Amino acid sequence: MENDAVVERLDRILSILRVAHADKISELRRSVRGHPVDAAILDHALDWTPGGDLRQGVAKDAGQTERNVNNRIADLIALGALEKRGAGRATAYRSTGLI
Repeated sequence: MENDAVVERLDRILSILRVAHADKISELRRSVRGHPVDAAILDHALDWTPGGDLRQGVAKDAGQTERNVNNRIADLIALGALEKRGAGRATAYRSTGLI
């Protein structure tokens, strides 16, 4: 099977899952976006953002400690709302667009 056909099928599956779970996704979106630190993290990570920059920017904007921001980042990764690339000082984060 060609890559384009595989991508097309995966996109179709993704669309079906979004429709089937729209209520749950909306509920999760309201919950996460209702938390000011979570919302700030997602807003700061629209594209790949270095971890240190993300923690510092969100901590400053939300009036939180970097440790608290780091804990919220871990929670958002576990929810599938944020993705992580790299490790150590090379770690970067990006919103998945789910929420």
